[in-house]
Amino acid sequence: MKYLIIGNGALAQNISFYFSSIEMDLIHWNKDSLLKLSEVSKPAEIVFLAISTSSLEGIFNQYPSLKSKKCFHFSGSFYSKEIFGMHPLMSFPKNKTLDLNTLYSMSFGIDFSASKFKKFFPEIKNSLFEIDPEEKIYYHFLCVMSGNFTKYLWEFAKREFQDKFGDSKHLEEYLKRTTTEILDSNRNFTGPLERQEGELIQEYQESFKINQNLKKLLQSFKDFRKEEFDEIC
Repeated sequence: MKYLIIGNGALAQNISFYFSSIEMDLIHWNKDSLLKLSEVSKPAEIVFLAISTSSLEGIFNQYPSLKSKKCFHFSGSFYSKEIFGMHPLMSFPKNKTLDLNTLYSMSFGIDFSASKFKKFFPEIKNSLFEIDPEEKIYYHFLCVMSGNFTKYLWEFAKREFQDKFGDSKHLEEYLKRTTTEILDSNRNFTGPLERQEGELIQEYQESFKINQNLKKLLQSFKDFRKEEFDEIC
């Protein structure tokens, strides 16, 4: 079976590398190609749209040749009855291909049945979980919150350590241990919010007077902790 993959970004590069490694017969096309999509797509039975979420409907509707194919996209938030969704739960770096072990171990969140996935892609042995189409936006928010939001926090901490304490590398072992605890099935909560150290939290808030953003962030975490994890107070 021949597969066509459309796109040339970080996602397309990593997926192409992975699918080629498991001997899926891939054809590549992107908007800068000199060949017409209608010609390139002829031998392909299945098309992967490895493009931005905002471009999916436009590209699908722009090229009639795609209508006769089984098409799949990799967006975590988009849903369409015409294009199946198979979101790789992974963060793909720019200008770099992840190692195969990482790609083999990532999960796919799909908005169609697992039996259909296995029928279309017997070569792909990654773990799967099904996402109700009505839950896709919430699913994607959870991914963004747990992945992208934490990156903002760590980037800010690194910057402050570099500026105030000389070197952000001091954070590395702490980050490794924190990641280990996150992956642990036990609840490894610690710190003043967990211990309900009101006086220390008050000191935080008073010291943040020059940075209202941090004061608001602390309050939001305090409220979130109380409302979502109250059972372990």
